[in-house]
Amino acid sequence: MSDQDGIDPLISPGQAVALLRDKGLNVDARTLRRWATSGRIPARKIPSGQFRYRRSDVLVIADDLTGAA
Repeated sequence: MSDQDGIDPLISPGQAVALLRDKGLNVDARTLRRWATSGRIPARKIPSGQFRYRRSDVLVIADDLTGAA
């Protein structure tokens, strides 16, 4: 998925985990799923039952957890 024309792509749990790890956070897919279920991070459930996350939402939670502005 690309970020063309200002579209905020949905990313897989693996991509979200990689993005969080790039920010120095050791978070796994199970943690993301718990956060999504509890409402801590917005997520969409696709027909297979897997979650997808908006890239911008993952970046926001990364900033919240690292104290970045």
